[in-house]
Amino acid sequence: MLLMVGTGSFMYFKLNGNITSIPDDPNDHRPSAAGSHRPINVLLMGSDTRAGKNGGVVGGKVDGFGSADTAMILHISADHQHATVMSLPRDLVLQLPQCKTSGGRTVGGTVGQINWAYAYGGPLCSRKTVEQLTGIRMDHFIVLDFHGFVQMINSINGVTVCVPQTVNDTHGHINLKAGTYPVKGTAALDYVRERQGLGDGGDRSRITRQHAFISSMINKMESNGVLFNPASLYGLINNATKAITVDQGLGSVTKLLSFAESIKGIKPANVKFFTVKTQNYPPTMPNYRSWRYQLALVQPAASQEFAALANDTPVGGAATKPVSAATTPAVSGAGIRVTVLNGTSRQGLAAKAADSLRHRGFTIAGQPASARTRPTTTLIQYGTGQRAQAQTLAKLFPGAKLKPARVSVIRLTLGADYTAPAATPATKAPAAITNARSATRDICSGLTQGD
Repeated sequence: MLLMVGTGSFMYFKLNGNITSIPDDPNDHRPSAAGSHRPINVLLMGSDTRAGKNGGVVGGKVDGFGSADTAMILHISADHQHATVMSLPRDLVLQLPQCKTSGGRTVGGTVGQINWAYAYGGPLCSRKTVEQLTGIRMDHFIVLDFHGFVQMINSINGVTVCVPQTVNDTHGHINLKAGTYPVKGTAALDYVRERQGLGDGGDRSRITRQHAFISSMINKMESNGVLFNPASLYGLINNATKAITVDQGLGSVTKLLSFAESIKGIKPANVKFFTVKTQNYPPTMPNYRSWRYQLALVQPAASQEFAALANDTPVGGAATKPVSAATTPAVSGAGIRVTVLNGTSRQGLAAKAADSLRHRGFTIAGQPASARTRPTTTLIQYGTGQRAQAQTLAKLFPGAKLKPARVSVIRLTLGADYTAPAATPATKAPAAITNARSATRDICSGLTQGD
């Protein structure tokens, strides 16, 4: 018995020591994620750094953080029986927020590709960027690098893939034969990285192959009992904990296992994949010459997809609850003037809140700006005779504090508890996502185009 306890303790501390976690920015006041029976959103990223052992897996000289070679939002539904994975193409052009580098320098705050955020400030900057883009709070993040990916796939003795045509990519030094067969090691990494020789030569068709690969991996683990074989499971967990970088909320074996336990009931048939709606960068958009080989969101479709995730809309089914305007009272801001200030470190939050208020009839006084304070709770300050108007505004900000002040215009200061709406307030529930790929779909299906 003592030997078993000692062995268990050794394994726990060994696995715990494997994990790399990154603490939150102390200036980023994030609202708590309360409640166990609620949706969970996890930002999954693949780093293309060549630092450390990664240089031996893939050539090149991408040091430091590298870029986010892959970015996906894993959405766990409130019932913890369904999961949806939304991919964000690395070539997507957007407004990047300002972020802090590991040395404390402020970078970003300009237009660029979404994967630049990771190069600027690592996982924290990527999380900030995705939250600003989607309006969805990322409860956790998980980063997997090249070496970690190879070790993970080797732990389950490879994954079966479908290669539509022979690949001889001299640019990426990737060679794959046509057919359906198992791959592991660097061959598995080559399959999910290849862009030049398969599909449309871009990121959208590569993402579809990544979805098929993950599906194949999920089905293999489900069918061969990896999760119920102690020896196989230990090997997988040992390699997994060495392979990933996570937020503090997942920064221990206990926390990781608790998260895994909460989602163990999800069956492959209930895992769905899709890519946010994008298009080739249109000539009508600003700086076309600079971005003509990149991608842009298709609106309003992309915002509707963000809203569907934010509102836990079942994939392929009807919405369980409405978005913004339908989940809040039918508030009219007619005749009410408001100044909007951002009391958080999340870029663009005041502008999003102001836009939401305009659509409800409020008049926004001045330009949305940053506040001098960083309140935990959203604050509404009102002047003489404005209490009733302030109470009307407060209906849209549950939990906000109302406080009389010497102001001529109602002042709204967004606190850490505020989450921006994913899209312009809608008048009905978001449409269900119907173009998603099931994890049980044939792995050879639809690989030549992006889903």
